[in-house]
Formats: sequence, structure tokens, C-alpha cells
Amino acid sequence: MANDTVEWYKTLDKDFHWMLLAGFLAQMVDGALGMGYGVTSATILLSVGVSPAAISGSIHTAEMFAAVHRDTVITSLATLIRNYSKRWSSPGYWVRLQALCCLFSLEISMAILSARSLQPTH
Repeated sequence: MANDTVEWYKTLDKDFHWMLLAGFLAQMVDGALGMGYGVTSATILLSVGVSPAAISGSIHTAEMFAAVHRDTVITSLATLIRNYSKRWSSPGYWVRLQALCCLFSLEISMAILSARSLQPTH
């Protein structure tokens, strides 16, 4: 097993470690800012001498797998939210609607009272 691992490790491209580091750093930037994965990884890889064709392929492959993962997570979260929202949204909706009506009528009442107090007396 150990010999097979060493042999497999020797078959890796010489730029593999740089691509791994660039992907990690680019993902940190992308996670913090929500953008910039391609720019960050391309800049790092270009600075260490990786060819532009290899950079483009690696970035598009990484973004493809990231998009599949993101869509899977969003779909599962949407299912979870939909299940909970069916259970809780109806009572919550009516409570919010009643609070809105109460505040709106209170605001109108206060506006009428303040308008009456501002009217000149004869």
C-alpha cells in the first residue's frame, strides 16, 4: 500500500502543489468576498509559471465541481426550508398581519390626534 502511494505520488504533475495551494488560497478569498476565485488562482498560478491553458482548465474544472456541490447544498436546504415553512409559516403570517394592522391603525390614530391638536381654536 505504501509503495503504491509513493508511485502514485511520483506520477503527479510538477505543478500539482502550486495548483493545490492556489486553489486553497483562491477559495479562502472567494469564501470571504463571494467572488474572485478565478482571478486569485490565475494570478498565483501565472506567477509560478504554469501555462495559461493549464490554468484555464483547472479553474473551469474546479468551478464546475464547486457549482455542482453548491447546487446540491441549495437544493437540500430548499427542501428543509420548504418542510419547515409549511408547518410554521401560516400562523406566523397571520401574527405578522395582525401586528401590521394594529401598528397601522395606531399610527393613523396618532396622526389624527396630532392633527387635531395642531388645528387653531376659534
